[in-house]
Amino acid sequence: MKEQITGKQLAYLLLVFLMGGGATVGLRNADRDSWIAYALLMLLSAPVLYMYHRLAVLRAEYAADARGKTFERLSAAAAGVYGLAAVGMNALMLDFFCDFLSSTALTHTSRLMPVVFMSVTVFILAVCRSDAAARICTVIFVLTLLFAVLALAAALPQLDFGAVLPVFENGVAGMTDALFTAAAMQLGFAFFPVTALAPALKGKWGGYAVCGGAAACLIMTVHSARDIMLLGYPLISLYRFPAYTAMEVVHVSELTQRLEMLTAIVYVMCQPVKAALCLRLLTNAAEKRRQGGRYAAAAAAVALAAGITMLIKNVDGYRIMRAARMPAIILLIALPAAYWAALELRRLLRKNKKTSPPFE
Repeated sequence: MKEQITGKQLAYLLLVFLMGGGATVGLRNADRDSWIAYALLMLLSAPVLYMYHRLAVLRAEYAADARGKTFERLSAAAAGVYGLAAVGMNALMLDFFCDFLSSTALTHTSRLMPVVFMSVTVFILAVCRSDAAARICTVIFVLTLLFAVLALAAALPQLDFGAVLPVFENGVAGMTDALFTAAAMQLGFAFFPVTALAPALKGKWGGYAVCGGAAACLIMTVHSARDIMLLGYPLISLYRFPAYTAMEVVHVSELTQRLEMLTAIVYVMCQPVKAALCLRLLTNAAEKRRQGGRYAAAAAAVALAAGITMLIKNVDGYRIMRAARMPAIILLIALPAAYWAALELRRLLRKNKKTSPPFE
């Protein structure tokens, strides 16, 4: 039976993907302007996700002709390069996941335990059918939205709305740096799920992809502003996971304590999904080469990412993330944009050639 995903499921999937870390891990150097960075990311997400949609459509359009076969061979070669990028991103997400657990709930637990837990989860999500992954993400989306609304409602009486002002108090450099980080390490990596799941999508789905990305950025904007209103400035800049810390100070009643778990549950659910979706492009390429190849590819990728995570346990993940921003922008946004422009130009030239009158 052919795998099929609807546009709505893709929107839910992208929301979970972008929320995987974005609503919990803070953007450093943005000070009180991190919410502005996410608001601008919401505007940037529309053209980027539309570009990924058009690339997927053009790939399907040219797959049948002779040059399309060349395109497929080049795509298979590129899958290796992008596969390495996905493995690197997995290692970084594993590092953040371990740091989150060790600094919040599991302070005395060995790093190996969360690495094994997340690696097994990522492997299962990476090898399952695309439609099954979409259904899982739909359930996680509902839970994520529910916990996000509950966390905001609980914090509402304690919000200091004046804490987000004045904007650009220390200039725009910090906000620009935060926007660059979010564009590279969150929005750019949406290339993987959109490209990998495109063959299973049915109907017109470009609008759903754009709406899903915009909704995720809107939620992250609200969460970031909420954290600033709860913790204040400059305290917000001192915490590695400000969303978790912000919910620690929320007090509704004696019966409702430990509200930070609302944020922790969202992170624990979304982060493995994000890691697995990054690997699906690699597993799809392996499955095309050999039936059942996705299992070996996923196992090798997850094991390599886990090994890297154990090796960099004494290295600040933020430093690695900052160093990886420019390569991510080039690989995941600049090169796809150039390729999209070339394919659109080719399509336009072919269309003009077919409609032009014969030479007399």
